[in-house]
Amino acid sequence: LNLVFRWLTGLTLWWALRQVWPRHLERSLWIAFIFLVYPGFSQQFVSVNSSRHILPLAVFLLSIGFMAQASRVSRRYWLYTAIALVLGAISLLSTDYYYGLELIRPLILWYVAAGSSEKLLDRLRRTLLSWVPYLVMFAGLVLWRYTTSLKTIYPARVVRQFSNQPLTALSEVSRAALEQFYDSALVAWTKLVDFPARSEIGLLRLSIFWLIAGAALVFCLVYLTRFLRDRTGQKIAVQLVVLGILSLLVGGLPFLAADIPMGLEFPDDRSMLPMIFGASLLFVGIVDLLPVKRVFKVLLLSLAVSLAVGVQVINAFTYQDDWQVQSSFLRQLTTRAPGLQPDSAIVYEYTIALQDTRFSDNSLTAALNWSYAPQLDGRHLPYFIYDLRLQTGPVQPALGSGAAIESSYGGFTYSGSSEDLLMVQFSPPWCLHVLEPEHKLLYPDLPYNLSRAIRYTNRDLIQADPDQPAALPVEIFSQQQEPDWCTLYQQADLARQLEDWGAIVELAPAAFQHDDHPIHAVEVLPFIQAYGHTGSWEQAEDLTRFVFEQDSTSQPVLCYIWDDLEDDTPGSAARASAAVRTVTLLGCQ
Repeated sequence: LNLVFRWLTGLTLWWALRQVWPRHLERSLWIAFIFLVYPGFSQQFVSVNSSRHILPLAVFLLSIGFMAQASRVSRRYWLYTAIALVLGAISLLSTDYYYGLELIRPLILWYVAAGSSEKLLDRLRRTLLSWVPYLVMFAGLVLWRYTTSLKTIYPARVVRQFSNQPLTALSEVSRAALEQFYDSALVAWTKLVDFPARSEIGLLRLSIFWLIAGAALVFCLVYLTRFLRDRTGQKIAVQLVVLGILSLLVGGLPFLAADIPMGLEFPDDRSMLPMIFGASLLFVGIVDLLPVKRVFKVLLLSLAVSLAVGVQVINAFTYQDDWQVQSSFLRQLTTRAPGLQPDSAIVYEYTIALQDTRFSDNSLTAALNWSYAPQLDGRHLPYFIYDLRLQTGPVQPALGSGAAIESSYGGFTYSGSSEDLLMVQFSPPWCLHVLEPEHKLLYPDLPYNLSRAIRYTNRDLIQADPDQPAALPVEIFSQQQEPDWCTLYQQADLARQLEDWGAIVELAPAAFQHDDHPIHAVEVLPFIQAYGHTGSWEQAEDLTRFVFEQDSTSQPVLCYIWDDLEDDTPGSAARASAAVRTVTLLGCQ
Protein backbone atom coordinates (compact mmCIF):
# COMPACT_ATOMS: atom_id res chain seq x y z
CA LEU A 1 0.00 0.00 0.00
CA ASN A 2 2.85 2.38 0.81
CA LEU A 3 4.39 1.70 -2.60
CA VAL A 4 1.05 2.67 -4.14
CA PHE A 5 1.11 5.88 -2.11
CA ARG A 6 4.64 6.64 -3.31
CA TRP A 7 3.61 6.03 -6.93
CA LEU A 8 0.58 8.25 -6.35
CA THR A 9 2.83 11.15 -5.31
CA GLY A 10 4.68 10.88 -8.62
CA LEU A 11 1.43 10.79 -10.56
CA THR A 12 -0.12 13.73 -8.71
CA LEU A 13 3.09 15.74 -9.10
CA TRP A 14 3.08 15.16 -12.86
CA TRP A 15 -0.56 16.24 -13.04
CA ALA A 16 0.03 19.31 -10.85
CA LEU A 17 3.02 20.46 -12.90
CA ARG A 18 0.95 20.15 -16.07
CA GLN A 19 -1.50 22.65 -14.58
CA VAL A 20 1.31 25.06 -13.73
CA TRP A 21 3.22 24.67 -17.02
CA PRO A 22 0.69 23.15 -19.48
CA ARG A 23 3.02 23.57 -22.45
CA HIS A 24 5.88 21.68 -20.82
CA LEU A 25 4.69 18.10 -20.47
CA GLU A 26 8.16 16.71 -21.11
CA ARG A 27 9.77 18.70 -18.29
CA SER A 28 6.92 17.72 -16.00
CA LEU A 29 7.61 14.07 -16.76
CA TRP A 30 11.34 14.49 -16.10
CA ILE A 31 10.60 16.01 -12.71
CA ALA A 32 8.09 13.27 -11.84
CA PHE A 33 10.62 10.54 -12.70
CA ILE A 34 13.31 12.11 -10.53
CA PHE A 35 10.80 12.78 -7.77
CA LEU A 36 9.61 9.18 -7.70
CA VAL A 37 13.05 7.63 -7.06
CA TYR A 38 14.77 10.45 -5.15
CA PRO A 39 17.69 8.77 -3.31
CA GLY A 40 17.71 10.90 -0.16
CA PHE A 41 14.70 9.20 1.45
CA SER A 42 15.30 5.61 2.58
CA GLN A 43 12.28 4.91 4.77
CA GLN A 44 9.90 3.63 2.12
CA PHE A 45 9.82 0.19 3.76
CA VAL A 46 8.92 1.67 7.16
CA SER A 47 5.44 1.48 5.76
CA VAL A 48 3.16 1.97 8.76
CA ASN A 49 4.91 5.13 9.89
CA SER A 50 5.92 6.70 6.56
CA SER A 51 2.59 6.05 4.79
CA ARG A 52 0.90 8.62 7.01
CA HIS A 53 3.32 11.21 5.63
CA ILE A 54 3.60 10.01 2.01
CA LEU A 55 -0.13 10.00 1.28
CA PRO A 56 -0.61 13.61 2.53
CA LEU A 57 2.17 14.62 0.13
CA ALA A 58 0.03 13.39 -2.77
CA VAL A 59 -2.91 15.33 -1.34
CA PHE A 60 -0.78 18.48 -1.07
CA LEU A 61 0.32 18.14 -4.70
CA LEU A 62 -3.31 17.75 -5.77
CA SER A 63 -4.04 20.98 -3.92
CA ILE A 64 -1.28 22.73 -5.86
CA GLY A 65 -2.73 21.45 -9.14
CA PHE A 66 -6.27 22.62 -8.40
CA MET A 67 -4.92 25.99 -7.24
CA ALA A 68 -3.20 26.41 -10.61
CA GLN A 69 -6.38 25.36 -12.41
CA ALA A 70 -8.40 27.91 -10.43
CA SER A 71 -6.03 30.64 -11.52
CA ARG A 72 -6.25 29.60 -15.19
CA VAL A 73 -9.96 28.78 -15.48
CA SER A 74 -11.75 31.87 -14.24
CA ARG A 75 -15.26 30.50 -14.71
CA ARG A 76 -14.56 27.76 -12.18
CA TYR A 77 -12.31 29.78 -9.94
CA TRP A 78 -14.25 29.33 -6.70
CA LEU A 79 -14.94 25.63 -7.29
CA TYR A 80 -11.29 24.80 -7.90
CA THR A 81 -10.18 27.12 -5.11
CA ALA A 82 -12.52 25.39 -2.66
CA ILE A 83 -11.19 21.99 -3.71
CA ALA A 84 -7.60 23.20 -3.37
CA LEU A 85 -8.31 24.66 0.10
CA VAL A 86 -9.96 21.46 1.33
CA LEU A 87 -7.11 19.31 0.00
CA GLY A 88 -4.52 21.66 1.49
CA ALA A 89 -6.24 21.56 4.87
CA ILE A 90 -6.43 17.74 4.77
CA SER A 91 -2.70 17.57 4.09
CA LEU A 92 -1.80 19.97 6.90
CA LEU A 93 -4.15 18.29 9.37
CA SER A 94 -2.68 14.87 8.54
CA THR A 95 0.98 15.69 9.13
CA ASP A 96 3.23 18.60 10.06
CA TYR A 97 5.74 17.79 7.31
CA TYR A 98 4.43 20.13 4.60
CA TYR A 99 3.70 23.32 6.50
CA GLY A 100 6.84 24.91 5.06
CA LEU A 101 5.88 24.10 1.47
CA GLU A 102 2.70 26.15 1.87
CA LEU A 103 4.94 29.21 1.48
CA ILE A 104 5.70 28.40 -2.15
CA ARG A 105 2.11 28.98 -3.29
CA PRO A 106 2.50 32.69 -4.19
CA LEU A 107 5.50 31.93 -6.44
CA ILE A 108 3.53 29.18 -8.22
CA LEU A 109 0.60 31.57 -8.68
CA TRP A 110 3.05 34.12 -10.10
CA TYR A 111 4.29 31.56 -12.62
CA VAL A 112 0.74 30.62 -13.61
CA ALA A 113 -0.05 34.26 -14.29
CA ALA A 114 3.09 34.65 -16.41
CA GLY A 115 1.23 33.90 -19.62
CA SER A 116 -1.22 36.76 -19.23
CA SER A 117 -0.83 40.15 -20.89
CA GLU A 118 -1.30 42.02 -17.63
CA LYS A 119 1.05 44.70 -16.49
CA LEU A 120 3.52 43.78 -13.78
CA LEU A 121 1.60 45.47 -10.96
CA ASP A 122 -1.70 43.99 -12.08
CA ARG A 123 -0.13 40.54 -12.22
CA LEU A 124 1.34 41.01 -8.74
CA ARG A 125 -2.02 42.18 -7.38
CA ARG A 126 -3.83 39.20 -8.89
CA THR A 127 -1.21 36.82 -7.52
CA LEU A 128 -1.55 38.20 -3.99
CA LEU A 129 -5.34 38.21 -4.11
CA SER A 130 -5.34 34.61 -5.30
CA TRP A 131 -3.02 33.70 -2.42
CA VAL A 132 -5.19 35.28 0.28
CA PRO A 133 -7.56 32.28 0.80
CA TYR A 134 -4.61 29.91 1.20
CA LEU A 135 -2.81 32.34 3.49
CA VAL A 136 -5.89 32.59 5.74
CA MET A 137 -6.19 28.81 5.87
CA PHE A 138 -2.49 28.39 6.56
CA ALA A 139 -2.39 31.06 9.27
CA GLY A 140 -5.37 29.51 11.02
CA LEU A 141 -3.87 26.03 10.99
CA VAL A 142 -0.47 27.31 12.14
CA LEU A 143 -2.15 29.03 15.09
CA TRP A 144 -4.10 25.86 15.90
CA ARG A 145 -0.98 23.69 15.56
CA TYR A 146 1.04 25.95 17.84
CA THR A 147 -1.71 25.80 20.46
CA THR A 148 -1.83 22.01 20.37
CA SER A 149 1.96 21.77 20.44
CA LEU A 150 1.96 23.20 23.95
CA LYS A 151 0.34 20.04 25.30
CA THR A 152 1.26 17.28 22.81
CA ILE A 153 4.37 15.72 21.36
CA TYR A 154 6.75 17.81 19.21
CA PRO A 155 6.21 21.28 20.68
CA ALA A 156 7.25 24.32 18.63
CA ARG A 157 10.46 24.90 20.58
CA VAL A 158 11.70 27.51 18.13
CA VAL A 159 9.15 30.03 19.43
CA ARG A 160 10.61 29.86 22.91
CA GLN A 161 14.13 30.09 21.52
CA PHE A 162 13.29 33.22 19.54
CA SER A 163 11.63 34.84 22.54
CA ASN A 164 14.64 34.17 24.78
CA GLN A 165 17.58 34.72 22.40
CA PRO A 166 16.29 35.93 19.02
CA LEU A 167 19.67 36.51 17.35
CA THR A 168 21.09 33.19 18.47
CA ALA A 169 17.92 31.38 17.43
CA LEU A 170 17.93 33.09 14.02
CA SER A 171 21.55 32.10 13.49
CA GLU A 172 20.94 28.46 14.46
CA VAL A 173 17.79 28.13 12.38
CA SER A 174 19.49 29.67 9.34
CA ARG A 175 22.49 27.38 9.69
CA ALA A 176 20.25 24.30 10.03
CA ALA A 177 18.17 25.35 7.00
CA LEU A 178 21.29 25.77 4.87
CA GLU A 179 22.63 22.40 6.00
CA GLN A 180 19.34 20.78 5.07
CA PHE A 181 19.46 22.55 1.71
CA TYR A 182 23.00 21.29 1.12
CA ASP A 183 22.14 17.71 2.10
CA SER A 184 18.96 17.44 0.05
CA ALA A 185 20.12 19.36 -3.04
CA LEU A 186 23.69 18.06 -3.31
CA VAL A 187 24.81 15.34 -0.89
CA ALA A 188 21.77 13.12 -1.51
CA TRP A 189 22.79 12.71 -5.14
CA THR A 190 26.22 11.37 -4.17
CA LYS A 191 24.42 8.16 -3.19
CA LEU A 192 24.05 7.50 -6.93
CA VAL A 193 27.76 6.73 -7.26
CA ASP A 194 28.14 4.94 -3.92
CA PHE A 195 28.12 1.58 -5.65
CA PRO A 196 27.81 -1.53 -3.49
CA ALA A 197 30.75 -3.93 -3.30
CA ARG A 198 30.49 -7.67 -3.74
CA SER A 199 32.10 -8.19 -0.34
CA GLU A 200 29.31 -6.16 1.26
CA ILE A 201 26.18 -7.61 -0.36
CA GLY A 202 27.30 -10.77 -2.14
CA LEU A 203 27.38 -11.75 -5.81
CA LEU A 204 23.65 -12.50 -6.14
CA ARG A 205 22.54 -9.17 -4.74
CA LEU A 206 25.17 -7.31 -6.73
CA SER A 207 23.90 -8.96 -9.90
CA ILE A 208 20.30 -8.03 -9.04
CA PHE A 209 21.40 -4.44 -8.36
CA TRP A 210 23.04 -3.99 -11.76
CA LEU A 211 20.31 -5.91 -13.60
CA ILE A 212 17.52 -3.70 -12.24
CA ALA A 213 19.52 -0.48 -12.62
CA GLY A 214 20.41 -1.47 -16.20
CA ALA A 215 16.80 -2.27 -17.03
CA ALA A 216 15.72 1.09 -15.62
CA LEU A 217 18.34 2.83 -17.78
CA VAL A 218 17.14 1.14 -20.95
CA PHE A 219 13.49 1.87 -20.13
CA CYS A 220 14.15 5.57 -19.41
CA LEU A 221 16.27 6.04 -22.52
CA VAL A 222 13.63 4.48 -24.78
CA TYR A 223 10.63 6.08 -23.10
CA LEU A 224 12.01 9.60 -22.61
CA THR A 225 13.58 9.70 -26.08
CA ARG A 226 10.30 8.73 -27.74
CA PHE A 227 8.17 10.96 -25.52
CA LEU A 228 6.72 14.01 -27.25
CA ARG A 229 9.12 16.87 -26.77
CA ASP A 230 7.87 20.26 -25.63
CA ARG A 231 6.88 22.22 -28.73
CA THR A 232 7.11 25.65 -27.20
CA GLY A 233 10.43 27.38 -27.24
CA GLN A 234 9.81 29.08 -23.92
CA LYS A 235 12.34 28.02 -21.32
CA ILE A 236 11.19 27.22 -17.80
CA ALA A 237 14.55 26.08 -16.48
CA VAL A 238 15.13 29.30 -14.53
CA GLN A 239 11.66 29.08 -13.01
CA LEU A 240 12.35 25.48 -11.95
CA VAL A 241 15.64 26.46 -10.33
CA VAL A 242 14.11 29.41 -8.44
CA LEU A 243 11.08 27.42 -7.26
CA GLY A 244 13.33 24.49 -6.35
CA ILE A 245 15.62 26.69 -4.23
CA LEU A 246 12.69 28.32 -2.45
CA SER A 247 11.06 24.93 -1.79
CA LEU A 248 14.28 23.58 -0.31
CA LEU A 249 14.75 26.62 1.93
CA VAL A 250 11.25 26.46 3.41
CA GLY A 251 10.65 22.70 3.21
CA GLY A 252 12.46 21.90 6.46
CA LEU A 253 10.77 24.61 8.56
CA PRO A 254 8.48 22.17 10.44
CA PHE A 255 11.50 20.16 11.58
CA LEU A 256 13.37 23.32 12.54
CA ALA A 257 10.35 24.57 14.49
CA ALA A 258 10.17 21.38 16.55
CA ASP A 259 13.99 21.09 16.81
CA ILE A 260 13.91 17.62 15.24
CA PRO A 261 17.23 16.36 13.79
CA MET A 262 17.50 16.45 10.01
CA GLY A 263 19.90 14.60 7.75
CA LEU A 264 20.42 11.77 5.32
CA GLU A 265 20.95 8.96 7.84
CA PHE A 266 18.21 6.87 9.39
CA PRO A 267 16.01 7.92 11.16
CA ASP A 268 16.72 11.60 10.40
CA ASP A 269 16.15 11.15 6.66
CA ARG A 270 12.40 11.29 7.23
CA SER A 271 13.03 15.05 7.02
CA MET A 272 13.77 14.53 3.30
CA LEU A 273 10.11 13.96 2.41
CA PRO A 274 9.22 17.67 2.15
CA MET A 275 12.53 18.29 0.36
CA ILE A 276 11.94 15.86 -2.53
CA PHE A 277 9.76 18.38 -4.38
CA GLY A 278 12.35 21.15 -4.39
CA ALA A 279 15.29 18.83 -5.02
CA SER A 280 13.59 17.36 -8.11
CA LEU A 281 12.73 20.78 -9.53
CA LEU A 282 16.26 22.05 -8.95
CA PHE A 283 17.87 18.95 -10.48
CA VAL A 284 15.82 19.08 -13.68
CA GLY A 285 16.18 22.86 -13.89
CA ILE A 286 19.97 22.62 -13.76
CA VAL A 287 20.02 19.82 -16.34
CA ASP A 288 17.77 21.87 -18.62
CA LEU A 289 20.13 24.85 -18.36
CA LEU A 290 23.06 22.82 -19.66
CA PRO A 291 24.13 24.03 -23.14
CA VAL A 292 23.78 20.59 -24.74
CA LYS A 293 21.33 18.89 -27.08
CA ARG A 294 18.15 17.28 -25.83
CA VAL A 295 19.49 13.77 -26.32
CA PHE A 296 22.31 14.39 -23.84
CA LYS A 297 19.87 15.79 -21.30
CA VAL A 298 17.72 12.67 -21.68
CA LEU A 299 20.81 10.51 -21.28
CA LEU A 300 21.84 12.31 -18.09
CA LEU A 301 18.33 12.12 -16.64
CA SER A 302 18.00 8.44 -17.55
CA LEU A 303 21.33 7.68 -15.90
CA ALA A 304 20.30 9.54 -12.75
CA VAL A 305 16.94 7.75 -12.59
CA SER A 306 18.50 4.32 -13.13
CA LEU A 307 21.13 4.83 -10.42
CA ALA A 308 18.47 6.18 -8.07
CA VAL A 309 16.49 3.00 -8.75
CA GLY A 310 19.65 1.14 -7.73
CA VAL A 311 19.73 3.08 -4.46
CA GLN A 312 16.16 1.96 -3.79
CA VAL A 313 17.19 -1.64 -4.52
CA ILE A 314 19.88 -1.31 -1.84
CA ASN A 315 17.20 0.03 0.51
CA ALA A 316 15.17 -3.10 -0.23
CA PHE A 317 18.16 -5.27 0.66
CA THR A 318 18.49 -3.31 3.89
CA TYR A 319 14.86 -4.05 4.65
CA GLN A 320 15.47 -7.76 4.08
CA ASP A 321 18.48 -7.72 6.40
CA ASP A 322 16.54 -5.79 9.05
CA TRP A 323 13.78 -8.36 8.88
CA GLN A 324 16.24 -11.19 9.37
CA VAL A 325 17.80 -9.51 12.41
CA GLN A 326 14.41 -8.66 13.94
CA SER A 327 13.15 -12.20 13.39
CA SER A 328 16.33 -13.62 14.86
CA PHE A 329 16.02 -11.46 17.96
CA LEU A 330 12.43 -12.55 18.62
CA ARG A 331 12.98 -16.22 17.77
CA GLN A 332 15.94 -16.43 20.10
CA LEU A 333 14.13 -14.59 22.89
CA THR A 334 11.07 -16.83 22.76
CA THR A 335 13.34 -19.91 22.71
CA ARG A 336 15.45 -18.76 25.66
CA ALA A 337 12.40 -17.59 27.63
CA PRO A 338 9.39 -19.79 26.73
CA GLY A 339 7.36 -17.84 29.26
CA LEU A 340 7.69 -14.50 31.01
CA GLN A 341 6.07 -13.31 34.19
CA PRO A 342 3.35 -10.76 33.32
CA ASP A 343 4.22 -7.06 33.74
CA SER A 344 7.90 -7.72 33.08
CA ALA A 345 10.08 -5.88 30.59
CA ILE A 346 13.00 -6.80 28.34
CA VAL A 347 15.89 -4.34 28.51
CA TYR A 348 18.72 -4.08 26.01
CA GLU A 349 20.92 -1.31 24.66
CA TYR A 350 21.77 -0.28 21.12
CA THR A 351 25.28 -1.26 20.08
CA ILE A 352 27.51 -0.51 17.13
CA ALA A 353 26.55 -3.92 15.74
CA LEU A 354 22.99 -2.60 15.24
CA GLN A 355 24.06 0.61 13.47
CA ASP A 356 22.77 -0.59 10.10
CA THR A 357 19.39 -1.73 11.43
CA ARG A 358 16.22 0.33 11.33
CA PHE A 359 14.32 -0.93 14.38
CA SER A 360 14.23 -0.08 18.06
CA ASP A 361 12.28 -0.91 21.19
CA ASN A 362 9.12 0.68 19.77
CA SER A 363 9.36 -1.60 16.75
CA LEU A 364 9.64 -4.73 18.89
CA THR A 365 7.14 -4.15 21.72
CA ALA A 366 4.10 -5.09 19.64
CA ALA A 367 5.67 -8.36 18.44
CA LEU A 368 6.72 -9.16 22.01
CA ASN A 369 3.11 -8.98 23.19
CA TRP A 370 1.81 -10.88 20.14
CA SER A 371 4.22 -13.68 21.06
CA TYR A 372 3.76 -13.84 24.83
CA ALA A 373 0.15 -12.64 25.14
CA PRO A 374 -1.65 -13.63 21.91
CA GLN A 375 -5.06 -13.48 23.62
CA LEU A 376 -4.51 -9.96 24.92
CA ASP A 377 -7.77 -8.17 25.58
CA GLY A 378 -7.91 -4.58 26.77
CA ARG A 379 -5.53 -1.67 26.77
CA HIS A 380 -2.98 -2.89 29.32
CA LEU A 381 0.23 -4.33 27.87
CA PRO A 382 1.72 -7.15 29.97
CA TYR A 383 5.17 -6.83 28.35
CA PHE A 384 7.43 -4.06 27.12
CA ILE A 385 10.87 -3.66 25.54
CA TYR A 386 13.22 -0.84 26.45
CA ASP A 387 16.43 0.37 24.83
CA LEU A 388 18.43 1.93 27.66
CA ARG A 389 20.04 4.37 25.26
CA LEU A 390 16.63 5.81 24.38
CA GLN A 391 14.65 5.25 27.58
CA THR A 392 16.52 7.51 29.97
CA GLY A 393 13.20 8.71 31.38
CA PRO A 394 11.08 5.74 32.54
CA VAL A 395 13.76 3.10 33.23
CA GLN A 396 17.15 4.44 34.28
CA PRO A 397 16.01 6.62 37.22
CA ALA A 398 13.98 3.71 38.63
CA LEU A 399 16.78 1.13 38.58
CA GLY A 400 17.45 -0.38 42.00
CA SER A 401 14.67 1.52 43.71
CA GLY A 402 11.79 -0.89 43.17
CA ALA A 403 9.84 2.03 41.74
CA ALA A 404 7.07 1.66 39.21
CA ILE A 405 7.81 1.98 35.50
CA GLU A 406 5.02 3.22 33.28
CA SER A 407 4.94 3.81 29.54
CA SER A 408 2.35 4.53 26.87
CA TYR A 409 2.26 2.83 23.51
CA GLY A 410 -0.29 4.38 21.22
CA GLY A 411 -3.60 3.73 22.97
CA PHE A 412 -2.04 1.13 25.26
CA THR A 413 -0.27 1.44 28.62
CA TYR A 414 2.36 -0.60 30.41
CA SER A 415 2.85 -0.66 34.18
CA GLY A 416 5.73 -2.60 35.71
CA SER A 417 8.43 -2.40 38.33
CA SER A 418 12.16 -1.86 38.21
CA GLU A 419 12.43 -5.25 39.95
CA ASP A 420 10.85 -6.99 36.95
CA LEU A 421 13.46 -6.33 34.28
CA LEU A 422 15.28 -8.94 32.22
CA MET A 423 18.52 -7.61 30.75
CA VAL A 424 19.69 -9.01 27.43
CA GLN A 425 22.56 -8.27 25.09
CA PHE A 426 21.96 -8.45 21.33
CA SER A 427 24.97 -7.74 19.19
CA PRO A 428 24.86 -9.67 15.89
CA PRO A 429 26.47 -11.80 14.58
CA TRP A 430 26.62 -13.09 18.17
CA CYS A 431 23.52 -14.69 19.61
CA LEU A 432 21.14 -13.07 22.06
CA HIS A 433 22.57 -13.32 25.59
CA VAL A 434 20.43 -13.28 28.72
CA LEU A 435 22.66 -11.44 31.17
CA GLU A 436 23.42 -12.61 34.68
CA PRO A 437 24.87 -10.32 37.39
CA GLU A 438 27.21 -12.99 38.73
CA HIS A 439 28.66 -13.44 35.26
CA LYS A 440 29.25 -9.76 34.46
CA LEU A 441 32.93 -10.42 33.75
CA LEU A 442 31.84 -12.64 30.85
CA TYR A 443 30.57 -9.60 28.96
CA PRO A 444 33.51 -7.18 28.57
CA ASP A 445 31.89 -5.48 25.55
CA LEU A 446 28.63 -4.38 27.23
CA PRO A 447 27.51 -0.82 26.46
CA TYR A 448 27.93 1.63 29.32
CA ASN A 449 24.32 1.89 30.50
CA LEU A 450 23.72 -1.85 30.29
CA SER A 451 26.91 -2.66 32.20
CA ARG A 452 25.65 -0.45 35.04
CA ALA A 453 22.15 -1.90 34.94
CA ILE A 454 23.05 -5.60 34.74
CA ARG A 455 22.97 -6.04 38.53
CA TYR A 456 19.25 -5.27 38.50
CA THR A 457 18.30 -8.03 36.06
CA ASN A 458 15.88 -10.67 37.30
CA ARG A 459 16.38 -14.04 35.63
CA ASP A 460 13.54 -15.52 37.71
CA LEU A 461 11.10 -13.75 35.39
CA ILE A 462 11.72 -16.56 32.88
CA GLN A 463 9.18 -19.37 33.02
CA ALA A 464 10.79 -22.52 31.64
CA ASP A 465 7.59 -24.56 31.32
CA PRO A 466 4.58 -22.22 30.95
CA ASP A 467 1.08 -23.46 30.18
CA GLN A 468 1.19 -21.60 26.85
CA PRO A 469 4.78 -21.20 25.56
CA ALA A 470 5.55 -18.06 23.61
CA ALA A 471 5.23 -18.39 19.85
CA LEU A 472 5.77 -15.88 17.08
CA PRO A 473 2.57 -15.23 15.08
CA VAL A 474 2.80 -17.37 11.95
CA GLU A 475 0.86 -14.78 9.92
CA ILE A 476 3.91 -12.54 10.16
CA PHE A 477 6.91 -14.77 10.84
CA SER A 478 5.80 -17.87 8.88
CA GLN A 479 6.57 -21.29 10.30
CA GLN A 480 9.34 -22.12 12.72
CA GLN A 481 12.67 -22.43 10.95
CA GLU A 482 15.13 -25.28 11.27
CA PRO A 483 17.23 -24.87 14.44
CA ASP A 484 20.45 -22.96 13.82
CA TRP A 485 23.39 -22.40 16.16
CA CYS A 486 21.73 -19.59 18.10
CA THR A 487 18.47 -21.50 18.55
CA LEU A 488 20.34 -24.50 19.95
CA TYR A 489 22.46 -22.22 22.14
CA GLN A 490 19.30 -20.68 23.59
CA GLN A 491 17.94 -24.14 24.37
CA ALA A 492 21.24 -25.08 26.00
CA ASP A 493 21.40 -21.86 28.01
CA LEU A 494 17.85 -22.42 29.30
CA ALA A 495 18.87 -25.96 30.31
CA ARG A 496 21.93 -24.51 32.05
CA GLN A 497 19.67 -22.22 34.07
CA LEU A 498 17.72 -25.35 35.10
CA GLU A 499 21.00 -27.28 35.64
CA ASP A 500 19.80 -29.95 33.22
CA TRP A 501 23.30 -30.92 32.11
CA GLY A 502 22.23 -34.10 30.32
CA ALA A 503 19.93 -32.14 28.00
CA ILE A 504 22.80 -29.86 27.02
CA VAL A 505 25.06 -32.82 26.20
CA GLU A 506 22.31 -34.19 23.95
CA LEU A 507 22.10 -30.84 22.11
CA ALA A 508 25.86 -30.56 21.57
CA PRO A 509 26.27 -32.78 18.45
CA ALA A 510 23.51 -30.92 16.57
CA ALA A 511 24.80 -27.55 17.72
CA PHE A 512 28.40 -28.01 16.68
CA GLN A 513 27.56 -29.33 13.24
CA HIS A 514 26.74 -25.74 12.27
CA ASP A 515 30.07 -24.59 10.84
CA ASP A 516 28.84 -21.04 10.30
CA HIS A 517 28.14 -20.25 13.96
CA PRO A 518 30.19 -17.45 15.59
CA ILE A 519 32.79 -18.46 18.15
CA HIS A 520 31.86 -16.52 21.26
CA ALA A 521 33.06 -17.90 24.58
CA VAL A 522 29.80 -17.05 26.34
CA GLU A 523 27.91 -19.25 23.88
CA VAL A 524 30.05 -22.36 24.54
CA LEU A 525 29.84 -21.87 28.30
CA PRO A 526 26.75 -24.14 28.70
CA PHE A 527 28.41 -26.95 26.74
CA ILE A 528 31.74 -26.82 28.59
CA GLN A 529 29.90 -26.75 31.89
CA ALA A 530 27.64 -29.63 30.86
CA TYR A 531 30.61 -31.76 29.82
CA GLY A 532 32.25 -31.03 33.17
CA HIS A 533 29.16 -31.76 35.23
CA THR A 534 28.64 -35.08 33.42
CA GLY A 535 32.29 -36.10 33.83
CA SER A 536 33.18 -35.72 30.14
CA TRP A 537 36.39 -33.82 30.89
CA GLU A 538 38.10 -34.71 27.63
CA GLN A 539 35.26 -33.11 25.63
CA ALA A 540 35.30 -30.08 27.93
CA GLU A 541 39.05 -29.70 27.41
CA ASP A 542 38.83 -30.13 23.62
CA LEU A 543 36.01 -27.61 23.31
CA THR A 544 37.91 -25.09 25.42
CA ARG A 545 41.03 -25.49 23.29
CA PHE A 546 38.99 -25.10 20.09
CA VAL A 547 37.42 -21.84 21.27
CA PHE A 548 40.70 -20.40 22.54
CA GLU A 549 42.51 -21.18 19.28
CA GLN A 550 39.75 -19.44 17.36
CA ASP A 551 39.65 -16.38 19.62
CA SER A 552 42.45 -15.73 22.11
CA THR A 553 40.51 -12.83 23.64
CA SER A 554 38.13 -15.42 25.14
CA GLN A 555 40.80 -16.33 27.71
CA PRO A 556 39.17 -14.51 30.70
CA VAL A 557 35.79 -16.14 30.01
CA LEU A 558 37.27 -19.61 29.62
CA CYS A 559 39.35 -19.26 32.77
CA TYR A 560 36.21 -18.21 34.61
CA ILE A 561 34.34 -21.30 33.38
CA TRP A 562 37.04 -23.69 34.58
CA ASP A 563 37.30 -21.92 37.92
CA ASP A 564 33.54 -22.29 38.27
CA LEU A 565 33.73 -25.98 37.39
CA GLU A 566 36.35 -26.55 40.10
CA ASP A 567 33.91 -25.17 42.67
CA ASP A 568 30.78 -26.98 41.45
CA THR A 569 31.96 -30.47 40.42
CA PRO A 570 33.37 -33.38 42.48
CA GLY A 571 37.09 -33.88 42.33
CA SER A 572 38.61 -36.66 40.22
CA ALA A 573 41.87 -37.57 38.54
CA ALA A 574 40.33 -36.89 35.13
CA ARG A 575 39.18 -33.44 36.20
CA ALA A 576 42.55 -32.60 37.76
CA SER A 577 44.60 -33.56 34.70
CA ALA A 578 42.22 -31.81 32.29
CA ALA A 579 42.21 -28.68 34.46
CA VAL A 580 46.02 -28.55 34.65
CA ARG A 581 46.39 -28.83 30.88
CA THR A 582 43.64 -26.31 30.23
CA VAL A 583 44.85 -23.75 32.76
CA THR A 584 48.35 -24.04 31.34
CA LEU A 585 47.07 -23.58 27.79
CA LEU A 586 45.00 -20.56 28.74
CA GLY A 587 47.56 -19.01 31.07
CA CYS A 588 44.98 -18.54 33.81
CA GLN A 589 46.03 -17.03 37.13
